[in-house]
Amino acid sequence: MMKILFDVLEKIGVIGLICVLIGYLAKQIISMVINKDLEKYKANLQEESHSYRLSFEKQIENFKSELSILSNRQFRLDEKRALVIEELYHNMVNLNTHLINLTALFKEGSSPEAIDEEDQKQANKTAELANKFVEHFDRNKIYFTAGTCKMVEILIQDSKSAFFDYTFSMKYGRSYSPESGRKKHSAAKKVRDDIPKSLNAIEEEFRLLTGVNKIKK
Repeated sequence: MMKILFDVLEKIGVIGLICVLIGYLAKQIISMVINKDLEKYKANLQEESHSYRLSFEKQIENFKSELSILSNRQFRLDEKRALVIEELYHNMVNLNTHLINLTALFKEGSSPEAIDEEDQKQANKTAELANKFVEHFDRNKIYFTAGTCKMVEILIQDSKSAFFDYTFSMKYGRSYSPESGRKKHSAAKKVRDDIPKSLNAIEEEFRLLTGVNKIKK
């Protein structure tokens, strides 16, 4: 065995041996450099990955925070609008009930004077409720779309028209006349035929705004 080794060394010579050793050492050095660079690359990659993950998590937290703020703001807006709608609807129904009573064409009383006196009281109360309804609506228009505001404004206009037509003779201190009779009939018709359509449309709009229509039966 030793003879074979010596024969090999003799054949390749010292220079060959040195070349083999240099090749081996070079291979080992290159392998070490590659491994070192690979480890460094892996470390850098892990560091970048960790940094990216932290940045991503921070962005997610910021997004959650902003979303929570927007959600809370929307909740407060919806809550406030629900309260506004509740009071507005209450005022609207009160006004309509008194308009119906005021414009009733057949009324009972001990005398025409007693009926007129009761009519005047009813008219004063209706005017008070109308003012309350309009003032509350004007203060809170910002919570409604232009379309919803238009619907309420039409109701207000029809209610005012009916009120002024019915109280025409009261306002000018005139006794019954064909003109005042015609206006009272016109007011009664508007209260019973036209205004309910506006009320129904507004009620449906309020249901949409408060989410009542989304509640499963």
